Amino acid sequence: MATHLKVAIIQLYAEPVQPARNFERAAAFIRQAAAQGAQLAVLPEYHLSGWAPERPGFADTAALAGEYLARYRALARELHVAIVPGTILEPVDADDDDDDAGASTANAAAAGATDGKEGEKGSGMLNTAYFIAPDGAVIARYRKKNLWHPERAHLVPDAASPHSAFDTPWGFRAGMLVCWDLAFPEAFRELVADGARVIIVPSFWLADEGPSPDMNHGDGDGAQTIATKAATERLFVGSACVARAFENTAAIVYVNAGAPAGLAEGAVDGQGYEYLGLSQVAMPLQGALGKMGPPEGVNVVDIDFSVLDKAEEAYKVREDIAREGWHYVRTLSVGGKQDA
Repeated sequence: MATHLKVAIIQLYAEPVQPARNFERAAAFIRQAAAQGAQLAVLPEYHLSGWAPERPGFADTAALAGEYLARYRALARELHVAIVPGTILEPVDADDDDDDAGASTANAAAAGATDGKEGEKGSGMLNTAYFIAPDGAVIARYRKKNLWHPERAHLVPDAASPHSAFDTPWGFRAGMLVCWDLAFPEAFRELVADGARVIIVPSFWLADEGPSPDMNHGDGDGAQTIATKAATERLFVGSACVARAFENTAAIVYVNAGAPAGLAEGAVDGQGYEYLGLSQVAMPLQGALGKMGPPEGVNVVDIDFSVLDKAEEAYKVREDIAREGWHYVRTLSVGGKQDA
């Protein structure tokens, strides 16, 4: 088993509905990362299409999923580097690839969409993350389960499949989640229970997603204004990444979308988006490694697995999870009611 892994966190700015240009820029970043010794390169969510669901052509990018997956597989073989190409939009009736070891089917995802709450069934696209090995083989696929509420009119969640870890070429097990999954510790815990030591989270998390800054808390004269949206989102993402690393004795590879080059911090792009950044590798005992500001770019971070071993020795989280009769049931619903 590997003792170290060099991971490139590629905080790419995705031009809306420009998959060809976005791919070329992503490939250039991956080549740069490989030249720096990266063994695994990770891109953000929606890195080919951007998040522009109301723009003409956005849904059409899903039909290109197979083409771009093949191009990333060829790039992985050429550079001998593993690639998680962020997420790629796919039609819900996408054919399954025989190389997608242990992945759920598109039909299962579509069926699962009807099991959720009213209004959560999307219009027929899946938000999919792939893990491509250095030899170009697709060894894992994850389709986003927890949709951020603006996504629900456009996407279908894969509610039917369990969170599953997978074996990597370096001897450890890993798992994948996407963006808003970060808010659900149950997802991480399921992956850890299945042996994941590294959990990869491509994201498209903007700085203006949170509550309005004029919201107050407290009573009377003691009321305090909540910080700006950007400040609240920085606090959310930064705290959650490190917390998930500590509470699961795992390395969390969080890769967010970046702001376009030259955009001033706090400014918005042509879509009116303010970017958060904060791509990082969060580790127990160490905190956030390689943490980035809003602009796009690439950092190569070394994961030292001995740190995970020391954290487990100190906290014994995995030992408790593996213990027979572990008292937390993973199927608890909100309010504490246990599902049958």
